[in-house]
Amino acid sequence: MPVYGVDVASYQGEPNWSKVRGAGIRFAFSKVTESTDYVNPTWPHNRSGMLGLGGGFLPGAYHFLHGGNGAAQARYFLSKAGTCPG
Repeated sequence: MPVYGVDVASYQGEPNWSKVRGAGIRFAFSKVTESTDYVNPTWPHNRSGMLGLGGGFLPGAYHFLHGGNGAAQARYFLSKAGTCPG
């Protein structure tokens, strides 16, 4: 049985996460940061929406890496992504 997921970034706007789950989606990844100077403006909405779906839904976050200092970019991502309860 396939398990479906989605990848969202700012150009998808602010998804209705209850409808996403109702459509059979069971995991999602949302862009959080890019390089060391961009934060996805829809990340707070996506983070709270995905976490609000509770058990049976796997939320994820990602960083769009650019050339340069990878360690600095990783620190930037971690500083903006927040922590997941659990």
